[in-house]
Amino acid sequence: MLHAEQFFVAGSTLNLFFSLAFWTVTIREVRRLLEKESLANSQEFSPARKQQSQTDKYDIQDSVI
Repeated sequence: MLHAEQFFVAGSTLNLFFSLAFWTVTIREVRRLLEKESLANSQEFSPARKQQSQTDKYDIQDSVI
């Protein structure tokens, strides 16, 4: 039969494991989103991206008229 201390140790170990798993996944997702955002920002300032945004602007203006 398990004693209270063994339940406490087992529960603490599971808690630690799931906490580490949660934070590992969270940090990985935050890094992925930050890399995606920095990539989008770097493309935003490239000449090709600037040209594309200007043509998009004109397309929107033409469609409004």
